[in-house]
Amino acid sequence: KNHLEAKQATPRYIKQSLNEVRRVWVECRFAGYSDVSAAKVETWLVNERKKGMGAATGNHFLRSLKGFLNWSVNAGLIAENPCARIKLANEKADVRRVRRALSGQEISWLLTVTAQGDVHHCMTGQARALLYRLAMETGLRWSELGGLTRADFALDAGTPTVRCRASMTKNGNEALLPLRPETVERLRCHLAAMLPTARAFSLPCGRKGARMLRADLQAVRLSWLAENPGQEERDFLQYETTEGTADFHCLRHSFITNLARSGIHPSVAQKLARHSDINLTLGRYTHTALETAAEAIAALPEVLAIAAERTGTDDAKAAVDPLGSVPRNVPLLGAKTGISGHSGAILTDSEKARNAENENQKIAENAYTVTTKTPLSSADKGADKWYPQRDLNSCRQLEKLVS
Repeated sequence: KNHLEAKQATPRYIKQSLNEVRRVWVECRFAGYSDVSAAKVETWLVNERKKGMGAATGNHFLRSLKGFLNWSVNAGLIAENPCARIKLANEKADVRRVRRALSGQEISWLLTVTAQGDVHHCMTGQARALLYRLAMETGLRWSELGGLTRADFALDAGTPTVRCRASMTKNGNEALLPLRPETVERLRCHLAAMLPTARAFSLPCGRKGARMLRADLQAVRLSWLAENPGQEERDFLQYETTEGTADFHCLRHSFITNLARSGIHPSVAQKLARHSDINLTLGRYTHTALETAAEAIAALPEVLAIAAERTGTDDAKAAVDPLGSVPRNVPLLGAKTGISGHSGAILTDSEKARNAENENQKIAENAYTVTTKTPLSSADKGADKWYPQRDLNSCRQLEKLVS
């Protein structure tokens, strides 16, 4: 515990790591370091996974135990880590919860209807709507939002920002995130009567963000169905859909997905998301809707139009073979074009010039007879001779053409 505190780990991380090490130690019946073995730990992990523990949760326990044993090695309590060679489970093969990103219409309905809602989970409708808005515009997590105070907001600065202290962030680094002008005005009214040390949002005790958002989604969906009768089969504003679950952390997914949809550079999105790996930003947190993918496919140029442009025809139909649907003058994929290294590709100007030079070279070479093994007389038997096929002047003219 002192070691983790010296590393300035968050209190939540310290508590979670200690609880995980204690549980493994007790359930594996380790009386001391001499009882620790990789076989016992692996057996415990297998049994827990049979009971329903996911691969990600099992990896959390294994990392905590390995960290404790590594500290023991550095402290001189044991010679080596007996669990160092235990490999982590493949989390991608055992995904227990898939989160989705809310669409633009879902976000609009959620914020508008929730602001007019009643009090639940110790928060008014306007406070919950502002909390959801801030989460979807900054990517802050539930615990990070709960630790914000009035002093963390710089609303009157040239660039309004919210500061998330290092003790609250997941990576242990302080985060300074810009705020939208519309959100600044709402925050100004919300924080007007608060002291600098007061909590910006009075969140319910525990991790109840998913329950709170689920209740609001159900209420908003009822309002939407009242204005759109006959749409019960749609999964609009549903908590669980075929795309995933809409818990509180899905607001962070929505934030990063909206950055991608807005054309923000991936490196900027990674910085705003506070990820150490850009693959995490682009892979797990960026969701591409089916409608967006269809729009991308529809934006591709027409194949026949490309063929007409390449062949110089005015009408795209002129490039279509009357016996089928294969365009004329357009090399097929895998067809030979007569040039080494090119298969089914449109030649560039430099490649065309190089092709013409090769053809001229072949003409010049054909102006001479290759070495023959048939001499004219017995005196020349066994000798190799060059016999011109054309007169010397013609050959010289061809050599000048090639040069």
